[in-house]
Amino acid sequence: MLILWLLVAGGAPLANAQSTSRVLYEQDFVAYPALAALSTDIVLFDLEPSQYGDTTRTQSARYELEAGKHTICLDTNDPFLTEVLLEDGRGKKLVRLHLPHGPNGKGNARQKPRKPACAQVTLPVAGTYTLRVAHDGGSIANAHRVAFAQPMSASPGLADGTGAPLGGYWALRPDPSLDPRRRLGRVVAPPPDRSVPGTPFTAIRPLLADFSARQIDDAGLLRFTDPN
Repeated sequence: MLILWLLVAGGAPLANAQSTSRVLYEQDFVAYPALAALSTDIVLFDLEPSQYGDTTRTQSARYELEAGKHTICLDTNDPFLTEVLLEDGRGKKLVRLHLPHGPNGKGNARQKPRKPACAQVTLPVAGTYTLRVAHDGGSIANAHRVAFAQPMSASPGLADGTGAPLGGYWALRPDPSLDPRRRLGRVVAPPPDRSVPGTPFTAIRPLLADFSARQIDDAGLLRFTDPN
């Protein structure tokens, strides 16, 4: 699973902050120039493969951040992300985290889990800031991958304040603390669909913990229609 963590600490919450996290996509910021994510939101970035020329690809998202101390962390176990930048409204770089992709050049080497790389910055004023995420497209073969920017302490629910299921696709991962070998992995629902005799369930897929890979593909993106 590709995860980019964004943690905000200190300062008063913005007046328009909301209790329910929104799920935003990088293309939303292109379609709606006035849109800015809040520190409680989750932003999804589409990591595209690129096999020719300059393989570095960069996506961006706008954030409405409060004044005060902010800590931004990058998952150092991620096989594709290479850089994260935070810029102010004038394009001045405030934070830069840089990581090479997998040591074998393909972004898929098996490594011992490492702690996230973090950097702290103090924002003098509340306002709109830009988060830029770079990845090595040459390390991605065929299918696109996904990266998440989210509050480090977030545990988002699957329903809104009215109890209605949130839209979109979600990715899950096994909790390494529950695995005796502390392995990182992903949760998948592999085909084919199955039926359960004596029940109304005629097309279901079991959820399985897959420790052989961490990349998210079609089998690892889930849509929840029942929050229970």
